[in-house]
Amino acid sequence: MTIDEILGKARERAEQMGLSYAGALTPREAHDIWQSAPGAKLIDVRTRAEWDYVGRIPGATEIELLAYPGNQSNPAFLQELEQQVDKEVVVMFICRSGARSHNAAMLATRV
Repeated sequence: MTIDEILGKARERAEQMGLSYAGALTPREAHDIWQSAPGAKLIDVRTRAEWDYVGRIPGATEIELLAYPGNQSNPAFLQELEQQVDKEVVVMFICRSGARSHNAAMLATRV
């Protein structure tokens, strides 16, 4: 499947789910996009504790959405995202359960 086909399916899925962001990718689709789309960015929004104790994703950009301990919102999240990611590339968010990545995508669409 081509990048455009994958992104098209992700857009359709997002529309069906009523999401405000550009697409909802499956893990396989996200991996394929990350490996083949020029400049595509994977943003890992887990906490520093998760990166340290669970593991890091080589090549991913790490920006905490919630700080550990306490799960307080990172007030600089959008600023860090803008500094580290070109708005013209495909941006994908990842976390452990999907909740934080969903919230990160929602925040990112407000910029």
